[in-house]
Amino acid sequence: MADDTRTTRRDARSAIALTVLVLAVGAVACAKHPVVDPPPGAEVKVTFFQPQGIAVSPDTVLTVSAMSGLLVALRGDTVVVRVARLTGPAHPTAWAGREVAFARDRRTKIEQTSFDGSAVGKATLIGMAWVFVVLFRTIRY
Repeated sequence: MADDTRTTRRDARSAIALTVLVLAVGAVACAKHPVVDPPPGAEVKVTFFQPQGIAVSPDTVLTVSAMSGLLVALRGDTVVVRVARLTGPAHPTAWAGREVAFARDRRTKIEQTSFDGSAVGKATLIGMAWVFVVLFRTIRY
């Protein structure tokens, strides 16, 4: 009898761990990373191949390795971003809200991460079905 209880508990823990893993992978799979340049107004993350000097004000240049914020404009190789966060300086959010312009080279990555609403719905239904199956399997009559 004690062995059956231990086995049931171990099965339940394994099922819960597997369920959490499946849901986490599903949530990551719902993120989209478009290949084309994002439209103005999109939330973006800009990553430079090597740290680049960015003018955040007329008399201040910061060395930045990445930034995130709202894409204001993208014309040719010129990018304008309203900064939310900078990676590199001591105070990454101190410059939030400022618009910065910089030249993009071919090694600069501009990524827009958004969620696909239909994929989130499908993942939720699959996750709920999975939880139901796992719970049904662990309940013994």
